[in-house]
Amino acid sequence: MDIMIFIYLMIICVSLALFVFVAYEDFRTWKIRNIYIFILIALFFAKYSVISLWGEEAPWHPGLLSSLAAGAFLFALGFALWALKLLGAGDAKLLAPIGLFLGWNNLIAYSLFLLLFAVIASIALKFPVPTIIKATQIGMRLDEIRETGKVPYGVLMVGALVATYLYKHSGVF
Repeated sequence: MDIMIFIYLMIICVSLALFVFVAYEDFRTWKIRNIYIFILIALFFAKYSVISLWGEEAPWHPGLLSSLAAGAFLFALGFALWALKLLGAGDAKLLAPIGLFLGWNNLIAYSLFLLLFAVIASIALKFPVPTIIKATQIGMRLDEIRETGKVPYGVLMVGALVATYLYKHSGVF
């Protein structure tokens, strides 16, 4: 059983690392490549396979139907927002693996964290980037985001995912 726990934890760590990388790429380029979405979906099914092979009840893990419903719901919501030109296509697609990893029961916590991060970002983007940060690559990018008003929503979505994971699984909050 110990090897199953190790494999499960490795899949979670790789998945979260890839989510963070996707957020970084979105911040840097305003693009989310389809290959990352496919890899994240494959990692979800690998994670679920490990849970299934485990053979024990895993009350901390959302069921397959819960995860599929959350992934489909968030994808449909993202598609609707994309159709209304309120969200980029990559951001809309990113919602599917986020829903898969969270499951239906965690969507309220995710929504609250997403709202919190969106409010913080909108307030922060009202102010100019401090001079000491403005000379860095991150500062220049933040200044460009502030001036254009084009927000890399993937950063907020992944931040809310990580915060939800920390809240639900480690008791950090």
